[in-house]
Amino acid sequence: MISPRQPATPLHLGAPATPEQQFHRRYWTALQAQNLAQLRTLYHPNAISISVSGGSVTQGYDAIENNFQHETRELGPSRLKALTRFIEDSDLICTEGTFTIDIDPGMSLTRVPLDLQFYNIFLLQTGVIRLAFSGLISPRPAELKEAFKLIAERRRKALGMTWDAFITSQRRWGL
Repeated sequence: MISPRQPATPLHLGAPATPEQQFHRRYWTALQAQNLAQLRTLYHPNAISISVSGGSVTQGYDAIENNFQHETRELGPSRLKALTRFIEDSDLICTEGTFTIDIDPGMSLTRVPLDLQFYNIFLLQTGVIRLAFSGLISPRPAELKEAFKLIAERRRKALGMTWDAFITSQRRWGL
């Protein structure tokens, strides 16, 4: 089991010097921009993507693209906050870091940032991802799912209170 730990100090890689660093920069630029066409160019047509935390295996452009669309709908856009580990070799990229999503806690008009620690392992073939492993380090998937359940419950309660207040005000005015 991967244990949550304090994130390491963010790396300051500067300008990408190696092909793997350049690739990683293109990957996060496309991901943060939600540019699915650009992300597609970074994957082999028969790439396999394994989400260890999500317990899923997808293969091919369309399935991987559908996963990105689903995650964006569920979590919103993500922003790379810090890259804390970057290990590379020819056609191999291993990273740990933190990305931020903005969530609606259910009782406010503003979204609240939530940091997620992650890992990615990319095996490249001819300059594109052939095999990708990814997962969450912290919070663990079950913890994140529970947090989203609580948020949904808050939203339901807030909506119910709003509806009750509306009905009460209508009665008060004789409507």
